[in-house]
Amino acid sequence: MYAIETHDLTKTFHGTKAVIALNMHVPEGAIYGFLGENGSGKSTTEKMITGLMNPKSGSIKLYGKPHTDPKLRAEIGVLIEAPGCFPKMTVYDDLMMQAYAMGIKSPEQEVGRVLKLARMGG
Repeated sequence: MYAIETHDLTKTFHGTKAVIALNMHVPEGAIYGFLGENGSGKSTTEKMITGLMNPKSGSIKLYGKPHTDPKLRAEIGVLIEAPGCFPKMTVYDDLMMQAYAMGIKSPEQEVGRVLKLARMGG
């Protein structure tokens, strides 16, 4: 079984291709790393695999399940580069920006739910 499997994974930003048709198969128990120049798509790929960013096309499976599976998502954690909070923004505003970037439907409702869960909202 593969821990990570991508098929034709693609991401674009305003027409610029960041990741192009990536096919990757990482066996369970293996340790892999990403090497490449700045802007070559390493962080973008990691963010798509972990569900922090939605691909334009292609598919991602983790342990044979879609990477969006809620039970699977509850067991995944990641820290890519530095924490992704923006200075001088409220937690609400930062989460809203991330929700829009991820294409979350009803971002106001979802951000409110998350803040309440974290005991940071009314």
